Amino acid sequence: MTLATYQPTVLSIEPSGAKYVARVLLYAETPPKWVKDSHWNPPFLLRYYAAQDAAGQWKLENAWSNMLAGWSVYRTPWITFHFPPTFAFTPAKAERASAFCDSVVTVLHLAGAKPFDYYVMNSEEELGHLFNFDYWLAYQTGFTQKAYNRTLSGRGREQHLHEFVHMLYHPVANYFLAEGIATYFGGVDGYTPYQETLQQVAADLRRHPEVTFQDLYTNKFKYPTNSNPRYAAGALVYALVYAKAGVAGFSQLEASENTYVSFLSQVAALLELPPAQAEGYLTQAVRRYAPQRPRSKKQ
Repeated sequence: MTLATYQPTVLSIEPSGAKYVARVLLYAETPPKWVKDSHWNPPFLLRYYAAQDAAGQWKLENAWSNMLAGWSVYRTPWITFHFPPTFAFTPAKAERASAFCDSVVTVLHLAGAKPFDYYVMNSEEELGHLFNFDYWLAYQTGFTQKAYNRTLSGRGREQHLHEFVHMLYHPVANYFLAEGIATYFGGVDGYTPYQETLQQVAADLRRHPEVTFQDLYTNKFKYPTNSNPRYAAGALVYALVYAKAGVAGFSQLEASENTYVSFLSQVAALLELPPAQAEGYLTQAVRRYAPQRPRSKKQ
């Protein structure tokens, strides 16, 4: 996306304390074919702060520093929480989130894991404001920026376990598996156990017998507002590997390159399957999934 495609239009300039906030619309008056086909118009409504410097010159500022100036900070052993005045922060939940991180690091022997910053808000709108968006067409409720050692969420929860796993875990070359490990420990949405999501996906697949595991891997089969089938399928792969080889099997699984063929090869080797049967096995494993019920004690 460039200014050659989208033309900026200043919609408003309003005072904000000693500064001003400018709202700028990006819109393609004569959109190219890819914009028409994707309906990506307008993609953003931007907001920037304008302030005078020491010399009296007006400069544009990002929202980040302006918004964070009024936020609170709470520190735990693993997570430093940053949150706005509108967020009803609960210290006990924050401490449980830190304890979760400690357990993941311990179980997976993550020697390279380090504490990180977590910016939590009540909504996607607040999350967008932090990055200069008044409106953004892309669906986004949370993401991780490991280069800055931080993760962000607009879900309004102290515990976004999925993103926490991304922060703690080492890089995984295969993108499907990278989301799989985060979902296995942290759920798709950061708090719902993957088993619940997988059970719903399995029920859907029983109504769609034409869907294969490759359709889940490539995200061809997905929901309108999320990729739950793909993420839940990735979590199931880790569950199957754990049942066969324990945590030690994860490193072999993650030796997979970022291709479906390489992924199937690693799965077949770990689960001791003929390579030609790996896809069918995984397809049926998802479709027939049912959570294990605890056995009742004999009277």
